[in-house]
Amino acid sequence: MEQLKTSTIYRNILLLMLGQGLSGSLVSLLTLATPLCAQNLIASSQALSQNLVTLPVSATVLGAFLMIYNASIFMAKWGRKKAFIFASTLGMFASILAMIAIILHSFWLFCIATLLLGGFSAFNQYYRFAASEAFLDSRINDIHAKNKATALVVGGGILGAILGPFLASFGANFFITPPFDVAFFGSFFFAFLLCFCALISSIFLELASIQTTKRETKKDTQNILWILLKDKSFVLGTLACAFGFSFMTLLMNAAPLAMHHTHFDLNENQTVLQWHFIAMYLPSIFLGFWLNKSTPQCIIFYGILAYILSIVIAITGVGFYSFFFALLFLGIGWAFVFNGGTFLLNAMPTSAYKLKAQGLNSFLTYLCNFIASMSVGFVLHSSEGWVILNLIGAAALACFVVIFIYLQRSIMQSYLNPLNIFKWTKWHNTRNGRKR
Repeated sequence: MEQLKTSTIYRNILLLMLGQGLSGSLVSLLTLATPLCAQNLIASSQALSQNLVTLPVSATVLGAFLMIYNASIFMAKWGRKKAFIFASTLGMFASILAMIAIILHSFWLFCIATLLLGGFSAFNQYYRFAASEAFLDSRINDIHAKNKATALVVGGGILGAILGPFLASFGANFFITPPFDVAFFGSFFFAFLLCFCALISSIFLELASIQTTKRETKKDTQNILWILLKDKSFVLGTLACAFGFSFMTLLMNAAPLAMHHTHFDLNENQTVLQWHFIAMYLPSIFLGFWLNKSTPQCIIFYGILAYILSIVIAITGVGFYSFFFALLFLGIGWAFVFNGGTFLLNAMPTSAYKLKAQGLNSFLTYLCNFIASMSVGFVLHSSEGWVILNLIGAAALACFVVIFIYLQRSIMQSYLNPLNIFKWTKWHNTRNGRKR
């Protein structure tokens, strides 16, 4: 593994932040543009059911799910830089395919395009891991520095929070002139430009090579899996990432359609989603620094509280501000739960099998994500779909809390009294320091 200079490390972190922001912009653009574009395509065809309206969004999640573990294998063999370049190229091709589908009014070709765009979005999950590994074989080898780098890179998604929904809304009517004369063509033209910019930023990365193992047998793979399942940090970290992401996906993907059914226009939809994405990524910038005075488990706990607030607000009304604050707290909850899970994974020792752990974590996260996304279309079609979805989310949240309490039962007394949280944290850190 080659030695990296400190200046190169910091430049890599800035480039990873930019890559996270650009790929996050595409994800947020797809969140707003894809279901509304699908609705237009279905409306132009009398042979398609409205129940299919969320199929392109689900295809995006399916594409990410199919690609996510393979992405870790690709990175183990060829390195993260080449993987990010490949992902950007795939995204550019898929964006062109989506534009062709919109011109031809082909719903099924559009689904194929969003499936491939989902493959691009899968690589978005690995920027956070690349951030912590930017310190490999350098003079900086501090878990707090790695967590800060991870938080900063994830926080780079705030660019996507602002840029993605704006480009989706602005591009929706950007080409409403001959020879195109189709809505949302411009949105996917901007998606192409985002992927192109991500390609350029990836070219300038100088990441250290990743340590890999010899070719594994089936028995080796089973042993690795068993070791990971016995690792408390891995189990709780993966559970937090998987639940945090799928819970957010369930309600975030439903929000644009729910607001459309409640007769809110595209600009109001854009405003709600923009602030939702800002709430997702802005806290991430500070969580890595807050971790010096707290623990990942505490961060997850406060994320649970934000999720509860989101559900309560969502089921009490369908006005603009109900959607606005429900999605705002949903984004904050995601920031705390998902980052808390990632910090737990960062605490795992660096080893040749760490890419396997990252791949399995991302695979399980997107499996739950896909199930959540597929559930939206079937439930949201009813008149009370938005409320029903939130009640389903509340039941899932209750199950997560039970498992979380079980895994952390030894420290629940501190969790139930947040005023003592920093007192407990100080004791916990002192105890761990003495053990080391």
